[in-house]
Amino acid sequence: MYSDNTQFEECEKVIKSFPVIEVDVKYEVEGEKEIAVGDLLTIKIIVTHLNLSEKQSLGFVHSNKFPYLKKSSWYLVFTD
Repeated sequence: MYSDNTQFEECEKVIKSFPVIEVDVKYEVEGEKEIAVGDLLTIKIIVTHLNLSEKQSLGFVHSNKFPYLKKSSWYLVFTD
């Protein structure tokens, strides 16, 4: 599968850089105990990167589709 041990070690390093995340979602209608049809819903989403220390930040994306430096970003789409 791997041509030599070096290639395997490089793959191990890359795998450690994959994002490991935890997603916490909370939703509410401000001032109400229950949610009803037509209410304005507030959704709070917290994405925590578990494999980053406090002093680390997200780096650049590594992809053949981007031949330039591109920062990591997340997009959420809500529809009804």
